[in-house]
Amino acid sequence: MFQHIGSTIKSLGKIILCLGILASIVTGIGLLMADILWGPLIIVVGGFSSLAISFLIYGFGQLIENTDILVANCRNTASKSRTQR
Repeated sequence: MFQHIGSTIKSLGKIILCLGILASIVTGIGLLMADILWGPLIIVVGGFSSLAISFLIYGFGQLIENTDILVANCRNTASKSRTQR
């Protein structure tokens, strides 16, 4: 699980997006059925909030993956320069 934490975080971002949008839609429809006119606002704001949060989480996972690649490349470059001396 912690071997590929970047891809795990990216998957978590996708899951949060889906669950957040689903929860916003269910809550908004529930409010509309109860004759509360905040339903459409909850659907729209909740959906966009879920999207924004998932972008941040997914971007953090991508940042970790890119950092792992960068560290691996630096280690390869350092080991090559040591063998050439």
